[in-house]
Amino acid sequence: MLKPMVSESAHVGKAMWLAVQTRRPWMKAAEITDKVAEAILGGKYGFIRLNYANGDMVGHTGVTAAVEIAVETV
Repeated sequence: MLKPMVSESAHVGKAMWLAVQTRRPWMKAAEITDKVAEAILGGKYGFIRLNYANGDMVGHTGVTAAVEIAVETV
């Protein structure tokens, strides 16, 4: 990962094991949303880019029920 510029912040979470992704397809979407909402309300940033990995990561498992939950979560 590139080092953030002076005016930037970056956070990259740890990936879950494949077996965990199918049992917990919502991953950490709620926790991430809370942090981003804090950042928005804090007014520190003029631009925020966010990537929810749920659909991508769980999609690669091929477990349809888990993929549906992952997509609905986001």
